[in-house]
Amino acid sequence: KSAAMDDEASGVTVAAAASAAPATTSTNSISQRGNTLSSLAWHATLPTPLLSSSKTIPPQTTTATKTTVTTPSKEPTKASAPEQALNLSEFATQGELEALGMERLKSALLALGCKCGGSLEERAKRLFSLKGLKREEYPKKVRGKNFVV
Repeated sequence: KSAAMDDEASGVTVAAAASAAPATTSTNSISQRGNTLSSLAWHATLPTPLLSSSKTIPPQTTTATKTTVTTPSKEPTKASAPEQALNLSEFATQGELEALGMERLKSALLALGCKCGGSLEERAKRLFSLKGLKREEYPKKVRGKNFVV
């Protein structure tokens, strides 16, 4: 046991013993085939991929995918109504504006350059607050980012 431990401690003897066993097996299998090449010479004649791995990995195929990038157009789509201003003098109450619906109020607010988000009630209130005002008199809190006087 102490001799084996000394061999393990040195590392050289252990490595030689470990490499000796496979070489003997390789030499035996080569000699059984009728070759006279040593195991090292036989390995040198093998193609490189066979030395690195015993498994054959099929090449990966990649398929090209077409990515389409669309930019928003300035033309109105079916989802968004064209920006059309309302004649606010025709409406006596905020409730009458609410009856037009969210999309129509949004369109009217955008046409005026005002903020257009929020609930139906908020949009109607914002639009009704502009009744009778000139464009330069619109409060800053209802003006949109691109508001031009």
